[in-house]
Amino acid sequence: MRIEAALRDRHHRVVAVRMTDSILTAARRLRTENVGLLVVKDTCATEGDAILGVLTTLMISFIIGPYFIRRLSQLQIGQN
Repeated sequence: MRIEAALRDRHHRVVAVRMTDSILTAARRLRTENVGLLVVKDTCATEGDAILGVLTTLMISFIIGPYFIRRLSQLQIGQN
C-alpha cells in the first residue's frame, strides 16, 4: 500500500510492466516511455492487479552491467 500512495502523490504518469515480462521488455519500455521507474504488477484472478514493487534504470544496470563489462573487456577499440 505504501507504493501505491507514493505513486499517487507523484502526479506523474505511471508506467507498469507485468512480473512475467523480460528484463529486455522492461528496458525497452523505460526507454520508449522515457521514464526511470516502472511499477511491477501481478494480475491475480481473485484480486485483480497487485503492485509487487518497482524496477528502475539503476536496477537494470546492476542486472545487465556485469555481462557487458565481461564482454567489453574482451574487445579492443575498433572491433565489432
